[in-house]
Amino acid sequence: MTSTKYVPLSSENLIVVIILTFLLFIGLLGTDIHLSALPEMMDFMNTNQQLMQSSISIFLLGVGVSSLIYGPLSDKYGRKPVIIVGLFIAIFGNLWAVTLSTIEPFLIARFVQGVGCGVCIALPRIVLSDIVQGERYAITSSYITLFTGLSIVLGPVLGSFIQSWYGWKANFIAMALMIFLC
Repeated sequence: MTSTKYVPLSSENLIVVIILTFLLFIGLLGTDIHLSALPEMMDFMNTNQQLMQSSISIFLLGVGVSSLIYGPLSDKYGRKPVIIVGLFIAIFGNLWAVTLSTIEPFLIARFVQGVGCGVCIALPRIVLSDIVQGERYAITSSYITLFTGLSIVLGPVLGSFIQSWYGWKANFIAMALMIFLC
């Protein structure tokens, strides 16, 4: 049995991996950060629980639809331009959601958010496969999965903290700011 020596990532590739991890984390955070604010949002928009909870499904629908589109677009136009466009769509959707006071336009804004955040879900693994292969891809991918899995736990906690201090709209502003940092 031969042993292979693990060669660490170059510093340039490590920075890309950190950004990809952050992108995936943010994409997953879009479903969780506002969960604790749903009752307050429901009261603010004078709507029922079913419609308010559907904002999560509609966000995921946007993610799913856009994920089918971002891959081929990134093959044709390049990874970076497609990621930037997706991030700007996500920023727009988050900031638009903050301005709304009724549920129907809010659900449309959530769909737009999902379309934008779809780039955070669809492209990081593709970019990762562009820069690392084989065993290194498997190892790096497992580390990324470990850190992005924290969004399920940290999202509601972070959202609850932000909401208690600044209100439900601050969750969407925080998301927009995090996306902008990417």
